[in-house]
Amino acid sequence: MLELYHGLVSTASERARIVLEENTLSWASHPVDLFNGAQHRPEYRAFNRMGQAPTLVHDGFALRATHEWTFIDREVDIRLERIYDVSATS
Repeated sequence: MLELYHGLVSTASERARIVLEENTLSWASHPVDLFNGAQHRPEYRAFNRMGQAPTLVHDGFALRATHEWTFIDREVDIRLERIYDVSATS
């Protein structure tokens, strides 16, 4: 299952949630308290050393920022096709 670590009031995180919903993927939500600096804690930086949100994690592989996957929708579709072995919806 995909796991999304995201800020609740972050436009980048909102874009990430939209992509997941538009592709009708199952995903687990892990809100990150950006206002209190949770993104800078060691447990978060273990998979995102830049301390940025959102982060999409699947089988230990992390896509760390929305520019790696949200802005390039076709590339996201290709990556998701590889993960789930299904045809892209876009």
